[in-house]
Amino acid sequence: MTQVQQEVQRIKLRDGSLGVNSAAIVVNVQNVLTDSKAQGMINENGLNQYYGFNVVAGTSSGQYFFNITPINTSKKGLYVDQSGNAFKCPDANSVTSRTGCEKM
Repeated sequence: MTQVQQEVQRIKLRDGSLGVNSAAIVVNVQNVLTDSKAQGMINENGLNQYYGFNVVAGTSSGQYFFNITPINTSKKGLYVDQSGNAFKCPDANSVTSRTGCEKM
């Protein structure tokens, strides 16, 4: 998660922004998540067996969330916001709804 977020920040610094609107930002962050480097880390550690990874736009312009949602919906999940803040959530539904999650 941290390495993906660092890559997102590197692109942001290189390009000056991640995109002109939330849809473009989500596409750019999703591209980081699906590139060979990130997929190599996910596959090497077997994380795709236990978690789903996706990026969704928030309600505010430029807002996005990088979700790490457990496949076993009762297990804890995580998400990272556009500022790099990480949150631990009690279950899969909490990751999606952003309720009951604690800042790490």
